[in-house]
Amino acid sequence: MSWGGLSSQTVGSTQPVASPDLKLPDTQADGISSLAFAPSETLNLVAAGSWDNSVRLWNLQEQASQGLGMASQSPGIMATPIGEIKHQGPVLDVCMSPEGNVFSAGCDNKAMMWTPNPAGGAPQTQQIAEHSAPIKCIAHVSQLPCIVTGSWDQTVKFWDMRQSSPAHQFQLPHKITAMDCRYPYLCVATSNKEVYVYNLAGGIRPLKPGGAPIQSQIKAFQTRCLSMFPDCSGFAIGNIEGRVAIHYIDHRQGDKTVEFAYKCHRIDAKDTPNKTAEIYAVNSISFHNRYGTFATAGADGSYAFWDKDKRQRLKAPTRFNAPISCASFNHRGDLYGYAVSYDWSKGSEHYNKQQSNDVFIHVVKEDEIKPKKK
Repeated sequence: MSWGGLSSQTVGSTQPVASPDLKLPDTQADGISSLAFAPSETLNLVAAGSWDNSVRLWNLQEQASQGLGMASQSPGIMATPIGEIKHQGPVLDVCMSPEGNVFSAGCDNKAMMWTPNPAGGAPQTQQIAEHSAPIKCIAHVSQLPCIVTGSWDQTVKFWDMRQSSPAHQFQLPHKITAMDCRYPYLCVATSNKEVYVYNLAGGIRPLKPGGAPIQSQIKAFQTRCLSMFPDCSGFAIGNIEGRVAIHYIDHRQGDKTVEFAYKCHRIDAKDTPNKTAEIYAVNSISFHNRYGTFATAGADGSYAFWDKDKRQRLKAPTRFNAPISCASFNHRGDLYGYAVSYDWSKGSEHYNKQQSNDVFIHVVKEDEIKPKKK
């Protein structure tokens, strides 16, 4: 299944990225790996992790001349850098707490907590987790409360930040490649293209008997990203072959009338000069908390908005001359942040030091993301 093709355009150009959206100041010098907003109705903080070992944080504020609501016709916002912390290796993932604390993890095998100082001064940081291999994913679970980390050492660990040892952990048969948590469920994707689901309410236990995984509908190629539905009834996964699959974890699990996969982030053969299809990785899936619709962003340099229930595209792809490496809606869903940056999908030989690494903030209009009437 395909929900519309994309027009041909060069990806990886050294020309500046043109966008009508707000460009954050003082972004990182190397590839941006991860992006996260504070899960708060009142805080508009956004953090970015990078391959240059850094995590940076910005505060977004509405301009006096225009509100920040979803009806905005132009950015109407301004961004103020708050600060930066450093890891001892590339940062692979970031997340935030409702209070504005920043959590980050990466190739130094450590996870850090950063408590921003509104008055300025040196950042307040604390190591909160450690694995025996790089930490690929990190999530904050307010309801427990704890931090969850997923690593290439094939373990998932739960951390009470007051203790140096994990409060709970379990081993999986393969490396963790993607993870998302919406209480009470935790979904973990592994390098063999399987997804394990856990119920965190009343103790941590597998959703399926014996801890069996859910088999992906797009198992032929590596899973790149995973995001849970806002109502916790299921999840979407994206892979390196430009496909997205919709899965349910409630009574609809395995029901092929509602579970499906489709193609995106690819250029059809008829639209390429050599008449060969160009296929790109799906780097990000992010759900809109209010409407349950979602956005995908990919290595083709585009992002688009979708409605899984009606199986239709809501917003045609917005394209750039470099990959979109990561992206996310804010908690209210009136902002969509995305990083135009090399994503390493083609290896180090295609890395261009002249290519800028930019984070943009798009003010989401309601008619872009709201399900369309029949």
